[in-house]
Amino acid sequence: KDIYDATPQSGHNQHWSGGNRKLEFVGNHVHGWKSTFARFTGDYATNKGAIISGNQLDIGGTLLTVDGKGMTGAVISGNVVGNSAAGVEDRVIIDVDAREFSSNVINGNSFFGVDDTVDRKGTGGPGRVDHAIRIEAKKSIANGITNNSFGYHNDSAIELLTPTQGVNITGN
Repeated sequence: KDIYDATPQSGHNQHWSGGNRKLEFVGNHVHGWKSTFARFTGDYATNKGAIISGNQLDIGGTLLTVDGKGMTGAVISGNVVGNSAAGVEDRVIIDVDAREFSSNVINGNSFFGVDDTVDRKGTGGPGRVDHAIRIEAKKSIANGITNNSFGYHNDSAIELLTPTQGVNITGN
């Protein structure tokens, strides 16, 4: 179950024709959560200007999932997400599979898996996340991924699955 789910099926549909605007998820602490902290999905509108900052997810969980139309102008900074695999196959801390992911900043986060276990396919141990950040978007322009700390992942910390324009990946 997601902490925030803006899908029509959730009964908490926050999508309007103009899109979600100015949502803030700041200063939350979640322990043992094995699902998704914030999920933006649906075909109604693109989320604009979200702030996801200063959150701590300890032992499990995905910080952010974006699908459907997508997200623009978000700031995702200062979050600590650790030991996220929790026996779940193909876990990613920030997982984007949307039409658009543009002009977003992912900065100053600490994303890490379990330090002593490699369990690539969820076969029993707590394992590690495969990637900290995975972005697959038809339109991916001007995103910045800077000054993040990544540790204990099975594969690359950042996976870009579609062509991007003007992405800045520095100081990680």
